[in-house]
Amino acid sequence: VRGGDPPVELHPTLLDLLREFLPPHVVGPPAREVALATAANRQGTREAMLQAIRHFEAARSNWHTAEDPGEEARTLYTIAFIYIELGDEEKALSNATAALPLAQTAGNNQLLGRVLDCIGEVHNNFSEKKDALDYYTQALTLAQASGDRAGEAQTLNNLGVAYLGLGDKRKALELLNESKGILRPLQDRRTLAMVSSNIGAIYDNLGDYQLSVESHQYALSLRRELADRAAEALTQNNIGSAYSGLAEYQKALNAYTAALEINRANDSRWN
Repeated sequence: VRGGDPPVELHPTLLDLLREFLPPHVVGPPAREVALATAANRQGTREAMLQAIRHFEAARSNWHTAEDPGEEARTLYTIAFIYIELGDEEKALSNATAALPLAQTAGNNQLLGRVLDCIGEVHNNFSEKKDALDYYTQALTLAQASGDRAGEAQTLNNLGVAYLGLGDKRKALELLNESKGILRPLQDRRTLAMVSSNIGAIYDNLGDYQLSVESHQYALSLRRELADRAAEALTQNNIGSAYSGLAEYQKALNAYTAALEINRANDSRWN
């Protein structure tokens, strides 16, 4: 018996976002706060993430005093993503919305596009799909205009997930494949794995289980290269679901067992 549809993913890990989007050149007090926040997020616990928020809020205050709207917006955007990770969509929306006029003042279209994408993600999580589409479409236009190929691929992924939520599976698949095409030459393995996993989830949803297996296996190979064990477990579970759809129950059992073993190894309660 198969479970529900495999989950879709909206963005890579927060740590990757921090690595990509926090400027390496920061100096003065904000640099210390950003470093502390990044270190806290590496721990991955809820308390560490709340600690990171406190440090980022201190950094935001310093950027505000320094009258640097771009870095203040960047910091608010990052706080918003931490709140998304924590499941606090209201605070995520509050911080992302506060970042919006600051990014506009800074005249940074790449940052503005990322903020709009973040707001779209919150609306998507609220199941407000049409509002999410509006923000994602604005974000996509800005990413394309500013040459932000990584941001363009991210937003195409999120648009695809939103269309899937609206029931338009073929449109979702078209957008996700477009995202995948951008990501291959960028060698962004983590985001490419996420998009490939989402493509696999749509094929599963369409009943194209062999294509689902192939997409998830590609995602699995990337996640093994990255040594991302939690994502590997999720992917193995998705592969098990697709094999169940093909009535290849031994292969499904093997995949489910692999997922269980990884989760047990990652959970201290089993050690």
